[in-house]
Amino acid sequence: MFFIKSDKGNMYICRKHILLVDDEELFLKSLIEGLESNCGGFEILTAENGKKAVEVFRSGLKIDLMVTDLSMPEMNGFELLAFVKKNFPATPALVLTGAVTPEIEEHLKSIGDYDCIEKTIEFDNLWKRVISRLDLPSAHPVFFHKAIDNRIH
Repeated sequence: MFFIKSDKGNMYICRKHILLVDDEELFLKSLIEGLESNCGGFEILTAENGKKAVEVFRSGLKIDLMVTDLSMPEMNGFELLAFVKKNFPATPALVLTGAVTPEIEEHLKSIGDYDCIEKTIEFDNLWKRVISRLDLPSAHPVFFHKAIDNRIH
């Protein structure tokens, strides 16, 4: 849990769960560190592929934002996005991939409204997109209590 102070001085309590889905463990660790250093206060969960991510969704935990890779074993990101769109349509998602191509963007548009970011991201850019997708006020977080990380592997 943390508070966000808006530009107008209002305080908002946030308890948001972010699910990171990627089969590259080092990249997941990098994302976690980047998110924690830039925005902290979120409860961050991880899944190594789409199938594991589906288990998280089916566990009943409300996921406020999913950040997923596209190329993964067992269940790829496109299949995961289709599952989430069908079963949890209110859950926003960001897509991270090695290279953003017109074909990938077109395929994503056919599934839903998803931002696609290349994996060579800067965390400031990711933070802005996280805030946008979570529909939080554009502000700097003021942390009073940092959530415990729950990582699912």
